[in-house]
Amino acid sequence: MNIFRYSWVYLDNLSRTGVIGSIINYYLGYKLGDPLLSFIKSKFPKAKKSIKSSYKWLIRYDKMSVMLSRLVPLARTFISIVAGVTRMNIVVFTLYSTIGISIWNTILIGMGYVVGNNMELITKALKNYSFILVLIFITGTIFYFIINLKKEKK
Repeated sequence: MNIFRYSWVYLDNLSRTGVIGSIINYYLGYKLGDPLLSFIKSKFPKAKKSIKSSYKWLIRYDKMSVMLSRLVPLARTFISIVAGVTRMNIVVFTLYSTIGISIWNTILIGMGYVVGNNMELITKALKNYSFILVLIFITGTIFYFIINLKKEKK
């Protein structure tokens, strides 16, 4: 089937660009070090936990952490910077990044292939649940504003 031939092309291109982005983040960490991480933490406080986890993973699992973190949201970005800050060997970093990124992209392309063949079924399911999701979002937004108004009054 042609779909499989093109899937390999997509996998190759996505993996190459993912590795290039990881190397850029690695060099940012390598050149700018802890001040870069401090800047990120100050601008994006929610990133503190992911950065701390990246350090822990790197200490605990060494080079395997680079590969495994590619499967974890946010960690896949910060592990590159942390690896640069800790001066991990660039060849080892690139090798394990390539493996992890390729695994992640293979999963995404495979899921896209499955979803693409079942789009009609997924569309029906989303229509059934979209009203509930919108209702939850509106309710959450109202509660958010109520809580903030109470805080301002105090």
